[in-house]
Amino acid sequence: MMLAFMPGGDHLALVHGVAMLALVTLTYGFMIRAPASVLSRGIAIGLTFGSGAVLAMVDPLKIDPGIILDGRGVILVLVGAFGGPLAAGVASACALVYRIWLGGAGMPVGVLTIMAAAATGVIFANFVPRIQGGYDMKRLSALAAVGSVHSIFLALVPLFVTGSSILATIPLHMIMNFLGILVLGHFLSSEENRRHAIRLLQREAETDPLTGLLNRRVLDRSTEVLFDHCRRAGRPVSLLMIDVDRFKVINDRWGHSVGDRMLRQVADTVRANSRSNDIIARYGGEEIVMLMPDASGNFAVEIAERIRSAIDTDVFHLSRDIANVTVSIGVATACENHDFGKLFVEADSAVYRAKAFGRNQVIPFSGLLPAAA
Repeated sequence: MMLAFMPGGDHLALVHGVAMLALVTLTYGFMIRAPASVLSRGIAIGLTFGSGAVLAMVDPLKIDPGIILDGRGVILVLVGAFGGPLAAGVASACALVYRIWLGGAGMPVGVLTIMAAAATGVIFANFVPRIQGGYDMKRLSALAAVGSVHSIFLALVPLFVTGSSILATIPLHMIMNFLGILVLGHFLSSEENRRHAIRLLQREAETDPLTGLLNRRVLDRSTEVLFDHCRRAGRPVSLLMIDVDRFKVINDRWGHSVGDRMLRQVADTVRANSRSNDIIARYGGEEIVMLMPDASGNFAVEIAERIRSAIDTDVFHLSRDIANVTVSIGVATACENHDFGKLFVEADSAVYRAKAFGRNQVIPFSGLLPAAA
């Protein structure tokens, strides 16, 4: 809550304020679940909280002649803590414009408290990390305590308003700020916890638990969209089938825990040598598939060789001479007839050819590679 100097208001404003804070919470919950970029989400959250701060000043609670109690301080502290610097900047800008437009003798202090409230939330979030998306009650209490300190600036009001009795209301102002941040922050944290749980479930449903790569289900779902895009754009698609050599021997000799660790290292190496738009998935026990949109056959073979060499050099157990890991990689490229089933069969065939020729090598399905994309 925040005190200001302006006429009007009645006790029904308290009910309006609570309803407004609830609306901000519901809107925030909707926005963080909706797909959007970081920039657009930050601006949208800032506008929502900024509108809430303005509405709080439009409909205040009058506690004495010329003295009103509103919820902008609570809103501005929380937008910094939950929405980040961009959202805090947008929200505080909205509140500042309206407060300056209102004018009055208390305007300079109002501007100062708006800036202090927003900055407090941003600074707190920078030093106190959220847990599973939100704050637990201990952290929320700390945020509420810190967020209510900006009420001290109200002690400056007598410098602008002669004979003001606002000093006596500062304790009430701090208590209301504390309670408002604690209650509304709890609801915001619940929304963030819910979103975090949903994202975890989605990640678990889409990724392989051992390697962290996408699973086969997501790969199958992604191929239709990717191949349709490349077909319409007239761009090539390449597929790398990466198969760990003698993986059963590794498991039998060193145990499944060593085999799992090596498979994770192989996955990390593949990921480290891929592009941001490549789709990498664990397809079977020791098989990894990498789909490369807009990649010619020559380029795909170059990347495959880079992956093979990195695994041969960097992935081993105890020492490279005792138990190093190698992979055989088959490469297939489609330039016109984009069909995942056919491309997969071709890459799989190339893998078997690589193993037949001695393993630890890259074999393209055809020796006549398409021209560079």
